[in-house]
Amino acid sequence: MTATPDQVSGRRGVFSRVGVRLEVAHDVLGAVISHFAEQLGHERDAETPRLDKISAAGQMIKQVKDIREQLDPADPEGIKKMIAWLGPYARHLFATDAQTPAAQQRAKQFEQANASLDLEGLQVSLDDLVVQARVIDGLWTTEQAVDWYRERAKP
Repeated sequence: MTATPDQVSGRRGVFSRVGVRLEVAHDVLGAVISHFAEQLGHERDAETPRLDKISAAGQMIKQVKDIREQLDPADPEGIKKMIAWLGPYARHLFATDAQTPAAQQRAKQFEQANASLDLEGLQVSLDDLVVQARVIDGLWTTEQAVDWYRERAKP
């Protein structure tokens, strides 16, 4: 009988679930980065590129890359939490099925709110976009979103 990699001394956990989750985490982060890279490219190719949009997309890419760099294979819970947080957002970004009329309405409302913030010189964060996607897709109610912000604001 041949030994499996986990049974070989010194090679315990070579094919562990943590490695698979880390790969999934990198795929999720890569999907989010590619979305912002696409936005950045479209804006650069525009007849009159908006530097603020280019800068915002670049900052989002940097933020996601920072998250990727902070992933620690020795922290399986951290990897799992990152996938749970950003996974639904990545699915939202690349969903090909039509949204319900209610979801389309919620998306338009967030688009208007984000445009208003932009006019005020305030940038929407990656976490804000994740929360918005969850509400748009019906994964969270607005009350759950407000509760999330309340929890985050606690000292």
